[in-house]
Amino acid sequence: MTKSEISNFVRNPGKHDASVSGMNPRWVLLALIACFGILKQAAMAQPEIAMNEQFRPSAVPLVVCDPYFSNWSFDDHLYDSETRHWTGVNNRMSGAIQIDGKYYRFMGLPESGLEPMQQESLTVHATRTIYTFRKNGIELTLTFLTPALMDDLDVYSRPITYITYSIQSVDGKSHDAKIYFDVSGQWAVNVPEQKVVWSRKEIGKKNPLTVMQIGSEEQPVLQKAGDNLRIDWGYFYLAATQSSDIATTIAPAELALSSFQEKETLPLQIDRRMPRSANDDTPVMAYVWSPENITSETSQSRHIILAYDDLYSIQYFQKNLRPYWRRNGMSIDELLTVSEEQYHQLSHKCKQFDEQLANDARQAGGAYYAKMCELVYRQCLGAHKLVADGNGTPLYFSKECFSNGCIATVDVTYPTSPFFLYFSRPLLKGQLIPIFTYAASDVWPHGFAPHDVGTYPHANGQVYGGIELEGQMPVEESGNMLIMTAGICKFDGNADFAEKYWDILTEWAEYLRDNGLDPVNQLCTADMFGHMPHNADLSLKAIVGLGGYALMAEMMGKQDVAHTYRQIAKDYAEKWQVMAEDEKWNTRLAFDQPGTWGMKHNLVWDRVLGLNLFPESLGVGEIKTYYVQSNKYGFPCDNRTSTSLLDWAVWCTCLAQNQQDFIELTKPFYDYANETPSRIPLSDWFFVTNGNRQGFQARSVVGGIFMRFLAPSKPGVPKVITDELRNLREQYIENPHGGKALLNTAESAQKTIWHYVTAEPSGNWMTVDYDDSSWKQGPSGFGTYDAPAALIGTMWQTSDIWLRTPFNYDGVAFGKAELIIHHDEAAEVYLNGKKIWTRSDWSTSYQIFDITGELKKTLKKGKNVVAVHCHQTAGGQYIDIGFILDPTIYLKTGSQN
Repeated sequence: MTKSEISNFVRNPGKHDASVSGMNPRWVLLALIACFGILKQAAMAQPEIAMNEQFRPSAVPLVVCDPYFSNWSFDDHLYDSETRHWTGVNNRMSGAIQIDGKYYRFMGLPESGLEPMQQESLTVHATRTIYTFRKNGIELTLTFLTPALMDDLDVYSRPITYITYSIQSVDGKSHDAKIYFDVSGQWAVNVPEQKVVWSRKEIGKKNPLTVMQIGSEEQPVLQKAGDNLRIDWGYFYLAATQSSDIATTIAPAELALSSFQEKETLPLQIDRRMPRSANDDTPVMAYVWSPENITSETSQSRHIILAYDDLYSIQYFQKNLRPYWRRNGMSIDELLTVSEEQYHQLSHKCKQFDEQLANDARQAGGAYYAKMCELVYRQCLGAHKLVADGNGTPLYFSKECFSNGCIATVDVTYPTSPFFLYFSRPLLKGQLIPIFTYAASDVWPHGFAPHDVGTYPHANGQVYGGIELEGQMPVEESGNMLIMTAGICKFDGNADFAEKYWDILTEWAEYLRDNGLDPVNQLCTADMFGHMPHNADLSLKAIVGLGGYALMAEMMGKQDVAHTYRQIAKDYAEKWQVMAEDEKWNTRLAFDQPGTWGMKHNLVWDRVLGLNLFPESLGVGEIKTYYVQSNKYGFPCDNRTSTSLLDWAVWCTCLAQNQQDFIELTKPFYDYANETPSRIPLSDWFFVTNGNRQGFQARSVVGGIFMRFLAPSKPGVPKVITDELRNLREQYIENPHGGKALLNTAESAQKTIWHYVTAEPSGNWMTVDYDDSSWKQGPSGFGTYDAPAALIGTMWQTSDIWLRTPFNYDGVAFGKAELIIHHDEAAEVYLNGKKIWTRSDWSTSYQIFDITGELKKTLKKGKNVVAVHCHQTAGGQYIDIGFILDPTIYLKTGSQN
């Protein structure tokens, strides 16, 4: 394809797609059938998940209730290592079994010397995680169930998880078996050196329970705020039904396990040496179940309850707030009692919910998408805490996990909002109320929305950039708040919620009216990529936000306001399409940067809110861009980086109205979750090349993938991903710039091998005949992983590097030549001994420079040598270059000179 053909193909999607009108009835019928998953996928489309395919999560949710009460397995097998808090700190939860006199482990205990049972399967549902193990004729099923059902906030807010043990013979023989379980005091402290105390008691008459508790001696309630912290106040509980076949104790971990192995029971008396550090002879709450005669006829089961009473959960403008479940005075004993009474009811309800969610997700986006939805469900909820204000109103606070620890962050709530718009608008309202309250106070001085209300768990005022104007995200957060509030009103079917805060919403709409079309140099959600003026996606957000404001005004009967802002939004949308249009790709990253591209994730809200400000063809062109840019694990955020943001990416794929297009675009993101080497609660920011986490983990924004539930496929819409588009993508993968590649960059499938040294060479090191045989060799590019958009082939960490490599030129005439370079910092480029390009600054991505004149003077038929020197002073570093003749594909940012 020629340059003009490729540009026209991406920019003008309708020209290459079959028209919806005029289709024959049989084609329409087949398309409708496909929407219900009955039609097999078209050739080259990604297949649906095989029934026997085992999904391997990046980390497995076990006990995930809130940012503090959160325990995961970071491994393939539950027994590979200790279970951990989402921050990665060990929070011991261990399990062992005796089968016919022999002892095995099934959870944790890697240092015990016990042989593990064979883990047969792992299934992660929305509210349940289920493991099955087998050994010596016994099958053990272990179920972790957190009743995270948002239709009942009293149940949802309970900080509990049920752990159920089911055991059965699978070899037709009867067996003797006993199960051991323990949890340590590490769960109740921030660092293991902190001292803990404990006790045991019995509660309840109808369903008597043995209850063990452990907590810090100091009890510094809500005294700490920050990101990489664990709770060190309140009390951790283990509750078990009283029965003759159950034993409990609190003892040193080693003593509890050795007693089980030697005596098949636990020490009768609890340990009295307290207070002591959580890592001093590790105190554990231990439990043993001794079922009678295990046969194949009936599965036997028991369950325990793990709970955490934090007493007070959030500090809200200097006032400590109780968790929601405590708002009417419920005690922990009452919580454990009612949780035990409702065990069977909630188990059944959670199973039904999990099955329904999985079915709905498969219908919405296919089986791979459904697996991702199931995995992220508890992670999304587990990064929040539900409390009640003085009137009992639910307030719901997010935590920016391993980002900066902010609480109630608007640009964290925004990507999560599809999840709550679908499952629980009361919880989304509970996230927005603190923002509205703060913005209406005398403390907040600006006419735009704040970024956050503090650092978790202290919601006492914005900490990100303080309240000074510099460092704010005015268009970002104002647009977010207008869009989310409009979403609540649309799905509620009324504007009651917006009416409470109309003056503030109006102030933010006026700000976007005056500043949103062409934003000045400011941050957006992707603040890790820095400030950017004229950001096209940020402008999209402002326009959709204004449309959302008009929608709310119309619902409130404010017709004049609705008409005015509807016209403003329509006018801005038309201008946006002209400003953002790019001759090489569908739309630009920034209005003033031709030849660039970036995700337009905010565009999906135009469809969700039913605003119809932009033509559907715009989304089609975006889908084509994303597909061509896709790598092994999906497409990056924009041309500056090789990293993606999971929530943004799935919002972008929701622009695909054909179901098979959506499946094909999202399958790489499933592969990322299934294959990433970063074994942590799923990171939303990762490299599309290798699946490694770039930053963040356990964040709530992964709930954003539920956007497909709000923007479903449409029957009869033709596919965008055609064979023609696949051919273009293959060309791009082979050579991202098309034309004739004289010298490949690290972006290309065929990387260049360079000779290099890091000490200044003597003589004319840049000439053709220079002897570089003693230099080291390595593939492009050269630098460190912390450099933006770096594709590291060879590590370089010194202040300077000198590079040389030969290439051949066949002498065929060319019209244009380009240098593709990413340099951090100062760089100079020589061809056959002559300097053809130099810069003293740095770049944060690959840039394109017209060097036609220089190459026509210097390039010769046959062997040529390019030589490069790059000097680095501070921060990340990177150098990589390439030469292209008569380029046909333009993808990278930067000026063309």
